Amino acid sequence: MVSLRFRENLWSGIVAIVMGLIVRIIIPYQIKIRAEKLSNAIPSDYVPLLIVYLMIGLGIVLVMKSLVLKIDSYITVDIPGELHALRYFLIIVVYVIAMPILGFLASSLLFCTGALLFMKIRKKSYYAFTLGITAFLWFSFKYLLNVPLP
Repeated sequence: MVSLRFRENLWSGIVAIVMGLIVRIIIPYQIKIRAEKLSNAIPSDYVPLLIVYLMIGLGIVLVMKSLVLKIDSYITVDIPGELHALRYFLIIVVYVIAMPILGFLASSLLFCTGALLFMKIRKKSYYAFTLGITAFLWFSFKYLLNVPLP
């Protein structure tokens, strides 16, 4: 059995810092409308930037806690056990790619069915509920809220 051992605080901090920096770089491209500098309005990117800076700051705290204070616990990851999660992630990637091609309803119905089959769910009521909710959401957004879906 192949497994990896990680220092939890150290790697959680590094991931938080890297993800925070990536999101910080992306924010100006996603939030393009800004309040004028002369107005008293809070700019539209204020809260997202605040959360990103908080995330980076807490990531630095975790790294310092691990390296300076030597407070850390270890987590063991079983590689063969994680392959199941990787396969499920690939199903999600296929869903995202299929959405613009097949549309929301068809791709979501296929994704829900595929996900339940992948998890080896046998109860037909789960399938009926999931597919019904998906159809209800599609109908609600498309016809009641007039929100365009792919």
